[in-house]
Amino acid sequence: MDEFTKQLYEKFPGRLMTDYVWWILQEAEKSGIKVLYFLARDGWLLREIALVICERYNLDIECRYLYCSRISLRTPSYWLIGEEAFDLLLCGGYQLRLDSILQRARLNEAERQDVYKSCGWTIEDERRLLSWAEFDDAAKTLRSDPTYRRYVIEKSKSAYPAAIGYLRQEGLVDQGHIAIVDSGWTGSMQRSLRQLLESAGWRGKLTGFYFGMFKAPKEAADGDYRTWYFSWNRGTRAKACFNNNLFECLLEAPHGMTVEYRQEGKAFVPVLLDAPADGKAARIGEYKDCVLAFTAREVQKSDFRRTIDWRITDALIRRYMCRPTKREVELLGAEVFCDDITELYQSPLADKTNIEQLKQYTIAGRLKVRFFSKTGDSADAGMYWPYGTAAFVSGIKRGWYRGNIFLWQYAKYKVNHF
Repeated sequence: MDEFTKQLYEKFPGRLMTDYVWWILQEAEKSGIKVLYFLARDGWLLREIALVICERYNLDIECRYLYCSRISLRTPSYWLIGEEAFDLLLCGGYQLRLDSILQRARLNEAERQDVYKSCGWTIEDERRLLSWAEFDDAAKTLRSDPTYRRYVIEKSKSAYPAAIGYLRQEGLVDQGHIAIVDSGWTGSMQRSLRQLLESAGWRGKLTGFYFGMFKAPKEAADGDYRTWYFSWNRGTRAKACFNNNLFECLLEAPHGMTVEYRQEGKAFVPVLLDAPADGKAARIGEYKDCVLAFTAREVQKSDFRRTIDWRITDALIRRYMCRPTKREVELLGAEVFCDDITELYQSPLADKTNIEQLKQYTIAGRLKVRFFSKTGDSADAGMYWPYGTAAFVSGIKRGWYRGNIFLWQYAKYKVNHF
Protein backbone atom coordinates (compact mmCIF):
# COMPACT_ATOMS: atom_id res chain seq x y z
CA MET A 1 0.00 0.00 0.00
CA ASP A 2 1.47 3.35 -1.03
CA GLU A 3 1.76 6.29 1.34
CA PHE A 4 -1.01 8.30 -0.32
CA THR A 5 -3.52 5.47 0.16
CA LYS A 6 -2.44 4.85 3.74
CA GLN A 7 -2.77 8.52 4.70
CA LEU A 8 -6.15 8.85 2.99
CA TYR A 9 -7.53 5.81 4.82
CA GLU A 10 -6.34 7.11 8.17
CA LYS A 11 -7.40 10.74 7.68
CA PHE A 12 -10.84 10.00 6.26
CA PRO A 13 -12.46 6.65 7.24
CA GLY A 14 -10.07 6.21 10.17
CA ARG A 15 -11.16 9.46 11.83
CA LEU A 16 -14.77 9.20 10.60
CA MET A 17 -15.47 5.67 11.86
CA THR A 18 -13.50 6.00 15.09
CA ASP A 19 -15.50 9.04 16.18
CA TYR A 20 -18.78 7.36 15.20
CA VAL A 21 -18.02 4.22 17.22
CA TRP A 22 -16.69 6.27 20.14
CA TRP A 23 -20.03 8.12 20.26
CA ILE A 24 -21.93 4.79 20.17
CA LEU A 25 -19.94 3.42 23.09
CA GLN A 26 -20.42 6.59 25.12
CA GLU A 27 -24.18 6.45 24.48
CA ALA A 28 -24.30 2.76 25.37
CA GLU A 29 -22.44 3.31 28.63
CA LYS A 30 -24.71 6.21 29.63
CA SER A 31 -27.77 4.05 28.89
CA GLY A 32 -26.48 1.04 30.83
CA ILE A 33 -26.32 -1.11 27.66
CA LYS A 34 -24.09 -4.13 28.20
CA VAL A 35 -24.37 -5.85 24.79
CA LEU A 36 -24.15 -4.33 21.31
CA TYR A 37 -25.05 -6.34 18.21
CA PHE A 38 -23.13 -5.09 15.18
CA LEU A 39 -25.12 -6.00 12.06
CA ALA A 40 -23.33 -7.59 9.12
CA ARG A 41 -21.79 -6.43 6.91
CA ASP A 42 -21.62 -2.71 7.64
CA GLY A 43 -21.00 -3.49 11.29
CA TRP A 44 -17.89 -5.60 10.72
CA LEU A 45 -15.31 -2.77 10.70
CA LEU A 46 -17.30 -0.82 13.30
CA ARG A 47 -17.08 -3.79 15.66
CA GLU A 48 -13.33 -4.11 15.10
CA ILE A 49 -12.96 -0.46 16.10
CA ALA A 50 -15.23 -0.95 19.12
CA LEU A 51 -13.14 -3.89 20.35
CA VAL A 52 -10.01 -1.70 20.36
CA ILE A 53 -11.75 1.06 22.32
CA CYS A 54 -13.42 -1.34 24.78
CA GLU A 55 -10.14 -3.11 25.52
CA ARG A 56 -8.21 0.12 26.01
CA TYR A 57 -10.72 1.57 28.50
CA ASN A 58 -11.89 -1.74 29.99
CA LEU A 59 -15.52 -1.01 29.10
CA ASP A 60 -18.15 -3.42 30.38
CA ILE A 61 -19.78 -3.71 26.93
CA GLU A 62 -19.86 -6.92 24.91
CA CYS A 63 -19.60 -6.41 21.15
CA ARG A 64 -21.27 -9.23 19.21
CA TYR A 65 -21.57 -9.72 15.47
CA LEU A 66 -24.93 -10.67 13.96
CA TYR A 67 -24.90 -12.21 10.48
CA CYS A 68 -27.85 -10.70 8.66
CA SER A 69 -28.91 -8.56 5.71
CA ARG A 70 -32.06 -6.96 4.42
CA ILE A 71 -32.86 -10.07 2.40
CA SER A 72 -32.14 -12.54 5.24
CA LEU A 73 -34.41 -10.65 7.67
CA ARG A 74 -37.12 -9.61 5.26
CA THR A 75 -37.68 -12.95 3.54
CA PRO A 76 -38.86 -14.81 6.69
CA SER A 77 -41.03 -11.84 7.71
CA TYR A 78 -43.03 -11.36 4.49
CA TRP A 79 -45.79 -13.78 5.47
CA LEU A 80 -46.25 -11.88 8.74
CA ILE A 81 -46.65 -8.32 7.47
CA GLY A 82 -49.32 -8.32 4.76
CA GLU A 83 -49.07 -5.74 1.97
CA GLU A 84 -45.97 -4.20 3.51
CA ALA A 85 -44.11 -7.21 2.11
CA PHE A 86 -44.92 -6.16 -1.43
CA ASP A 87 -44.05 -2.53 -0.69
CA LEU A 88 -40.55 -3.76 0.18
CA LEU A 89 -40.26 -6.23 -2.68
CA LEU A 90 -41.46 -3.78 -5.31
CA CYS A 91 -39.50 -0.69 -4.34
CA GLY A 92 -37.39 1.21 -6.88
CA GLY A 93 -33.65 1.15 -7.45
CA TYR A 94 -30.79 2.15 -9.71
CA GLN A 95 -30.90 -0.71 -12.21
CA LEU A 96 -34.31 -2.34 -12.41
CA ARG A 97 -34.75 -5.70 -14.18
CA LEU A 98 -37.41 -8.37 -13.89
CA ASP A 99 -34.96 -11.02 -12.72
CA SER A 100 -33.55 -8.87 -9.92
CA ILE A 101 -37.04 -7.84 -8.80
CA LEU A 102 -38.18 -11.47 -8.55
CA GLN A 103 -34.96 -12.64 -6.92
CA ARG A 104 -35.60 -10.23 -4.07
CA ALA A 105 -38.11 -12.90 -3.01
CA ARG A 106 -35.52 -15.67 -3.59
CA LEU A 107 -37.37 -17.11 -6.63
CA ASN A 108 -35.30 -19.55 -8.70
CA GLU A 109 -35.36 -19.73 -12.49
CA ALA A 110 -38.25 -22.20 -12.74
CA GLU A 111 -40.34 -20.14 -10.31
CA ARG A 112 -39.54 -16.94 -12.18
CA GLN A 113 -40.66 -18.54 -15.44
CA ASP A 114 -43.98 -19.47 -13.79
CA VAL A 115 -44.46 -15.85 -12.80
CA TYR A 116 -43.50 -14.54 -16.25
CA LYS A 117 -46.05 -16.87 -17.83
CA SER A 118 -48.72 -15.77 -15.37
CA CYS A 119 -47.95 -12.09 -16.06
CA GLY A 120 -47.70 -12.44 -19.83
CA TRP A 121 -43.94 -11.87 -20.00
CA THR A 122 -41.15 -13.98 -21.50
CA ILE A 123 -37.84 -15.17 -20.07
CA GLU A 124 -36.09 -13.05 -22.71
CA ASP A 125 -37.41 -9.92 -20.99
CA GLU A 126 -35.93 -10.61 -17.59
CA ARG A 127 -32.48 -9.01 -17.93
CA ARG A 128 -33.53 -5.89 -19.83
CA LEU A 129 -33.20 -2.63 -17.90
CA LEU A 130 -36.59 -1.11 -17.20
CA SER A 131 -37.48 2.55 -17.30
CA TRP A 132 -39.33 3.97 -14.30
CA ALA A 133 -42.60 3.82 -16.23
CA GLU A 134 -42.01 0.18 -17.19
CA PHE A 135 -41.07 -0.66 -13.61
CA ASP A 136 -44.25 0.94 -12.28
CA ASP A 137 -46.33 -1.15 -14.66
CA ALA A 138 -44.43 -4.33 -13.75
CA ALA A 139 -44.80 -3.64 -10.02
CA LYS A 140 -48.57 -3.18 -10.35
CA THR A 141 -48.84 -6.42 -12.32
CA LEU A 142 -46.78 -8.39 -9.81
CA ARG A 143 -48.62 -7.03 -6.79
CA SER A 144 -51.89 -8.44 -8.10
CA ASP A 145 -50.51 -11.65 -9.64
CA PRO A 146 -51.59 -14.75 -7.63
CA THR A 147 -48.63 -16.88 -8.77
CA TYR A 148 -46.10 -14.29 -7.60
CA ARG A 149 -47.88 -13.71 -4.30
CA ARG A 150 -48.10 -17.44 -3.63
CA TYR A 151 -44.37 -17.93 -4.19
CA VAL A 152 -43.52 -14.98 -1.91
CA ILE A 153 -45.55 -16.40 0.99
CA GLU A 154 -44.28 -19.96 0.45
CA LYS A 155 -40.65 -18.82 0.41
CA SER A 156 -41.21 -16.68 3.48
CA LYS A 157 -42.79 -19.44 5.56
CA SER A 158 -40.03 -21.83 4.52
CA ALA A 159 -37.29 -19.41 5.63
CA TYR A 160 -38.95 -18.48 8.93
CA PRO A 161 -37.99 -21.41 11.28
CA ALA A 162 -34.24 -21.20 10.62
CA ALA A 163 -34.23 -17.39 10.89
CA ILE A 164 -35.96 -17.50 14.29
CA GLY A 165 -33.67 -20.34 15.33
CA TYR A 166 -30.60 -18.24 14.53
CA LEU A 167 -31.91 -15.15 16.36
CA ARG A 168 -32.81 -17.27 19.38
CA GLN A 169 -29.41 -18.98 19.31
CA GLU A 170 -27.67 -15.57 19.30
CA GLY A 171 -29.55 -14.56 22.42
CA LEU A 172 -31.89 -11.92 21.04
CA VAL A 173 -35.21 -13.55 21.91
CA ASP A 174 -34.21 -13.79 25.58
CA GLN A 175 -33.02 -10.19 26.03
CA GLY A 176 -35.25 -7.47 27.43
CA HIS A 177 -33.26 -4.64 25.84
CA ILE A 178 -31.55 -5.23 22.48
CA ALA A 179 -29.11 -2.66 21.06
CA ILE A 180 -27.94 -2.88 17.45
CA VAL A 181 -25.36 -0.96 15.42
CA ASP A 182 -25.53 -0.34 11.68
CA SER A 183 -24.90 2.34 9.06
CA GLY A 184 -28.50 3.56 8.84
CA TRP A 185 -30.64 5.33 6.18
CA THR A 186 -34.23 3.97 6.43
CA GLY A 187 -34.48 1.85 9.57
CA SER A 188 -35.85 -1.19 7.73
CA MET A 189 -33.42 -3.67 9.30
CA GLN A 190 -34.49 -2.68 12.82
CA ARG A 191 -38.14 -2.93 11.82
CA SER A 192 -37.73 -6.38 10.26
CA LEU A 193 -35.81 -7.56 13.30
CA ARG A 194 -38.55 -6.29 15.62
CA GLN A 195 -41.26 -7.99 13.55
CA LEU A 196 -39.46 -11.33 13.61
CA LEU A 197 -38.65 -11.18 17.31
CA GLU A 198 -42.19 -10.26 18.30
CA SER A 199 -43.54 -13.15 16.24
CA ALA A 200 -41.37 -15.42 18.43
CA GLY A 201 -42.84 -14.01 21.64
CA TRP A 202 -40.24 -11.31 22.41
CA ARG A 203 -41.65 -8.22 24.16
CA GLY A 204 -38.71 -6.00 24.92
CA LYS A 205 -37.06 -2.70 23.97
CA LEU A 206 -35.04 -2.24 20.77
CA THR A 207 -32.46 0.54 20.32
CA GLY A 208 -30.53 1.20 17.12
CA PHE A 209 -27.40 3.30 16.70
CA TYR A 210 -26.94 4.80 13.23
CA PHE A 211 -24.62 7.18 11.44
CA GLY A 212 -27.65 8.84 9.85
CA MET A 213 -31.32 8.35 8.99
CA PHE A 214 -33.03 9.73 5.89
CA LYS A 215 -36.51 8.55 6.84
CA ALA A 216 -38.52 8.62 10.04
CA PRO A 217 -39.34 5.29 11.72
CA LYS A 218 -42.61 3.77 10.48
CA GLU A 219 -44.02 3.43 13.99
CA ALA A 220 -43.02 3.81 17.62
CA ALA A 221 -43.15 0.04 18.11
CA ASP A 222 -39.95 -0.30 16.08
CA GLY A 223 -38.00 1.15 18.99
CA ASP A 224 -35.49 3.93 19.57
CA TYR A 225 -33.38 5.24 16.67
CA ARG A 226 -30.31 7.22 17.72
CA THR A 227 -28.30 9.01 15.03
CA TRP A 228 -24.88 10.61 14.98
CA TYR A 229 -24.55 12.80 11.86
CA PHE A 230 -28.10 13.51 10.65
CA SER A 231 -31.65 12.26 11.07
CA TRP A 232 -35.00 12.49 9.34
CA ASN A 233 -35.76 15.80 11.08
CA ARG A 234 -32.37 17.52 11.20
CA GLY A 235 -29.23 18.06 9.15
CA THR A 236 -30.49 19.15 5.72
CA ARG A 237 -27.12 20.50 4.60
CA ALA A 238 -25.34 17.46 6.02
CA LYS A 239 -27.59 15.14 3.98
CA ALA A 240 -27.01 17.21 0.85
CA CYS A 241 -23.24 16.66 1.13
CA PHE A 242 -23.39 13.05 2.28
CA ASN A 243 -23.18 9.95 0.06
CA ASN A 244 -24.41 6.77 1.72
CA ASN A 245 -23.16 4.57 -1.14
CA LEU A 246 -19.56 5.66 -0.52
CA PHE A 247 -20.06 5.30 3.23
CA GLU A 248 -21.15 1.67 2.83
CA CYS A 249 -18.11 0.94 0.66
CA LEU A 250 -15.95 2.32 3.48
CA LEU A 251 -17.46 -0.41 5.67
CA GLU A 252 -16.38 -3.39 3.59
CA ALA A 253 -16.28 -6.83 5.19
CA PRO A 254 -14.16 -9.85 4.20
CA HIS A 255 -17.19 -12.12 3.82
CA GLY A 256 -20.19 -12.33 1.50
CA MET A 257 -23.74 -11.19 2.14
CA THR A 258 -26.01 -13.27 4.38
CA VAL A 259 -28.85 -14.59 2.22
CA GLU A 260 -30.60 -16.99 4.63
CA TYR A 261 -30.08 -19.37 7.57
CA ARG A 262 -30.09 -23.13 7.81
CA GLN A 263 -30.00 -25.71 10.55
CA GLU A 264 -26.96 -27.94 10.89
CA GLY A 265 -27.54 -30.44 13.68
CA LYS A 266 -28.62 -28.42 16.69
CA ALA A 267 -27.03 -25.21 15.44
CA PHE A 268 -28.31 -22.53 13.06
CA VAL A 269 -25.77 -21.03 10.68
CA PRO A 270 -25.86 -18.12 8.22
CA VAL A 271 -25.66 -18.93 4.51
CA LEU A 272 -23.35 -16.44 2.79
CA LEU A 273 -22.62 -15.43 -0.77
CA ASP A 274 -19.04 -15.93 -1.92
CA ALA A 275 -16.38 -13.97 -0.07
CA PRO A 276 -14.38 -11.34 -1.98
CA ALA A 277 -11.66 -12.76 -4.22
CA ASP A 278 -8.23 -13.21 -2.66
CA GLY A 279 -6.87 -9.92 -3.98
CA LYS A 280 -9.78 -7.89 -2.67
CA ALA A 281 -9.81 -9.76 0.65
CA ALA A 282 -6.15 -8.88 1.16
CA ARG A 283 -6.86 -5.23 0.34
CA ILE A 284 -9.74 -5.19 2.86
CA GLY A 285 -7.32 -6.53 5.46
CA GLU A 286 -4.80 -3.78 4.73
CA TYR A 287 -7.55 -1.17 4.81
CA LYS A 288 -8.77 -2.43 8.20
CA ASP A 289 -5.21 -2.31 9.55
CA CYS A 290 -4.91 1.36 8.52
CA VAL A 291 -8.18 2.30 10.20
CA LEU A 292 -7.36 0.38 13.39
CA ALA A 293 -3.88 1.92 13.49
CA PHE A 294 -5.54 5.32 13.67
CA THR A 295 -7.95 4.08 16.37
CA ALA A 296 -5.08 2.63 18.42
CA ARG A 297 -3.18 5.92 18.36
CA GLU A 298 -6.29 7.87 19.27
CA VAL A 299 -7.12 5.78 22.34
CA GLN A 300 -3.61 6.25 23.67
CA LYS A 301 -3.89 10.02 23.78
CA SER A 302 -7.57 10.58 24.60
CA ASP A 303 -9.82 10.10 27.60
CA PHE A 304 -12.82 7.89 26.84
CA ARG A 305 -15.27 10.58 27.98
CA ARG A 306 -13.82 13.24 25.73
CA THR A 307 -16.35 15.28 23.80
CA ILE A 308 -16.83 13.85 20.31
CA ASP A 309 -16.86 16.88 18.03
CA TRP A 310 -19.63 16.61 15.43
CA ARG A 311 -17.96 19.40 13.46
CA ILE A 312 -14.98 17.15 12.63
CA THR A 313 -17.31 14.61 11.03
CA ASP A 314 -19.04 17.40 9.15
CA ALA A 315 -15.75 18.78 7.81
CA LEU A 316 -14.61 15.31 6.69
CA ILE A 317 -17.87 14.67 4.83
CA ARG A 318 -17.77 18.02 3.03
CA ARG A 319 -14.11 17.61 2.11
CA TYR A 320 -13.95 13.96 0.99
CA MET A 321 -17.50 13.13 -0.07
CA CYS A 322 -18.52 16.46 -1.56
CA ARG A 323 -15.19 17.87 -2.82
CA PRO A 324 -12.81 14.94 -3.41
CA THR A 325 -9.77 15.29 -5.63
CA LYS A 326 -9.42 13.32 -8.83
CA ARG A 327 -6.74 11.09 -7.27
CA GLU A 328 -8.95 10.37 -4.25
CA VAL A 329 -11.86 9.43 -6.52
CA GLU A 330 -9.62 7.17 -8.60
CA LEU A 331 -8.97 5.23 -5.38
CA LEU A 332 -12.31 5.41 -3.55
CA GLY A 333 -14.52 5.50 -6.64
CA ALA A 334 -13.10 2.24 -7.98
CA GLU A 335 -15.07 0.37 -5.30
CA VAL A 336 -18.07 -1.44 -6.75
CA PHE A 337 -21.52 -1.06 -5.25
CA CYS A 338 -25.04 -2.45 -5.59
CA ASP A 339 -28.12 -0.82 -4.09
CA ASP A 340 -30.35 -3.87 -4.56
CA ILE A 341 -30.80 -6.46 -1.80
CA THR A 342 -29.96 -9.24 -4.30
CA GLU A 343 -26.50 -7.86 -5.24
CA LEU A 344 -27.06 -9.19 -8.76
CA TYR A 345 -25.30 -6.25 -10.36
CA GLN A 346 -22.38 -4.05 -9.30
CA SER A 347 -20.92 -0.87 -10.74
CA PRO A 348 -18.06 1.45 -9.71
CA LEU A 349 -18.98 4.27 -7.37
CA ALA A 350 -17.55 6.91 -9.69
CA ASP A 351 -16.28 6.42 -13.22
CA LYS A 352 -14.95 8.96 -15.73
CA THR A 353 -17.02 7.20 -18.42
CA ASN A 354 -20.13 8.61 -16.72
CA ILE A 355 -19.16 12.26 -17.16
CA GLU A 356 -21.87 12.83 -19.78
CA GLN A 357 -24.46 11.62 -17.31
CA LEU A 358 -23.59 14.56 -15.04
CA LYS A 359 -25.80 16.70 -17.27
CA GLN A 360 -28.77 14.93 -15.70
CA TYR A 361 -27.54 16.07 -12.29
CA THR A 362 -27.84 19.77 -13.06
CA ILE A 363 -31.01 21.43 -11.84
CA ALA A 364 -32.18 21.87 -15.45
CA GLY A 365 -31.39 18.22 -16.19
CA ARG A 366 -33.25 17.02 -13.11
CA LEU A 367 -36.34 19.05 -13.99
CA LYS A 368 -36.25 17.79 -17.57
CA VAL A 369 -36.12 14.15 -16.48
CA ARG A 370 -38.76 14.62 -13.80
CA PHE A 371 -41.32 16.56 -15.82
CA PHE A 372 -40.58 16.15 -19.52
CA SER A 373 -39.07 12.69 -19.97
CA LYS A 374 -41.09 10.54 -22.36
CA THR A 375 -39.34 7.30 -21.45
CA GLY A 376 -39.51 7.69 -17.67
CA ASP A 377 -35.83 6.79 -17.33
CA SER A 378 -34.32 7.25 -13.89
CA ALA A 379 -31.78 10.09 -13.63
CA ASP A 380 -29.93 8.09 -10.99
CA ALA A 381 -29.37 4.90 -12.98
CA GLY A 382 -25.84 3.65 -12.38
CA MET A 383 -24.45 6.85 -10.88
CA TYR A 384 -23.69 6.09 -7.27
CA TRP A 385 -21.45 9.03 -6.32
CA PRO A 386 -22.15 12.11 -8.47
CA TYR A 387 -19.79 14.35 -6.48
CA GLY A 388 -17.03 11.83 -7.20
CA THR A 389 -17.73 11.70 -10.92
CA ALA A 390 -17.57 15.51 -11.02
CA ALA A 391 -13.93 15.29 -9.88
CA PHE A 392 -13.05 14.07 -13.40
CA VAL A 393 -14.25 17.37 -14.86
CA SER A 394 -11.74 20.22 -14.86
CA GLY A 395 -11.95 23.87 -13.91
CA ILE A 396 -15.06 25.95 -13.36
CA LYS A 397 -17.30 23.26 -14.79
CA ARG A 398 -16.44 20.90 -11.91
CA GLY A 399 -17.60 23.48 -9.37
CA TRP A 400 -20.72 24.16 -11.43
CA TYR A 401 -21.70 20.49 -11.41
CA ARG A 402 -21.02 20.12 -7.70
CA GLY A 403 -23.05 23.24 -6.96
CA ASN A 404 -26.00 21.90 -8.96
CA ILE A 405 -25.79 18.51 -7.23
CA PHE A 406 -25.73 20.16 -3.81
CA LEU A 407 -28.61 22.57 -4.50
CA TRP A 408 -30.86 19.80 -5.80
CA GLN A 409 -30.04 17.55 -2.86
CA TYR A 410 -30.55 20.39 -0.39
CA ALA A 411 -33.94 21.30 -1.88
CA LYS A 412 -35.02 17.64 -1.88
CA TYR A 413 -34.17 17.07 1.77
CA LYS A 414 -35.54 20.46 2.80
CA VAL A 415 -38.91 19.63 1.25
CA ASN A 416 -38.89 16.12 2.77
CA HIS A 417 -38.12 17.63 6.18
CA PHE A 418 -41.59 19.18 6.38
